[in-house]
Amino acid sequence: MRGSLSAEVWESINATRIELRKLRQQGIGELGNDAFFEWVKERVHLFRGAILGTLLRNDALSFIGIGTLIERASATAQLLLIKDQQLTSDPDPVREYYRLDTLLNAVSAREAYNSIYRQPVSRETVMELLILRDDVPRSLRASISDLVGQLEQIANDRSHLPLRLAHQLNVDLRFSTRDDLAQADLQITLNALLARINALSDSIRQTYLEAL
Repeated sequence: MRGSLSAEVWESINATRIELRKLRQQGIGELGNDAFFEWVKERVHLFRGAILGTLLRNDALSFIGIGTLIERASATAQLLLIKDQQLTSDPDPVREYYRLDTLLNAVSAREAYNSIYRQPVSRETVMELLILRDDVPRSLRASISDLVGQLEQIANDRSHLPLRLAHQLNVDLRFSTRDDLAQADLQITLNALLARINALSDSIRQTYLEAL
């Protein structure tokens, strides 16, 4: 794996490791939680840029992309599940607005929301944005759609199960609507999506990693 990574990627990893060690010695509390998480986001963006800008377009890059997309889909679904639980247990409209706004900022989707909806945030529109929109990078639909493309690139004679699971999930997300979400129990829907993402992740591991 080390030979598959460029010097720029390793420099990004090492610089992050060194800076993180300094932050731990100084105490993250001194920096502040908001500033620390912004630093993490910045380092992730730099790392991703080094990967996309310098690595060969081969199976190693595809596997990095697959891991990123699985993690992104799972994290988005879990964030939505937690937020929906909070909103259901505490329906205060003021707190709802700030919780949804915090969620959008956490996934770097606030500007996308403003561009698409041009209205105050609401539970229904945020769920649509982060589950069904294919033009928002952190949405479940965009993540799974991109994942299908990555899996197609590394497909072999053992790839039937992960491809089938990915395509089925992609089709279900593609043809779902905001009305479908409004009529469903979101806790059940999100837990079901998480289970399918986990099953897809397991099938990828069993197909490509355990077979080696």
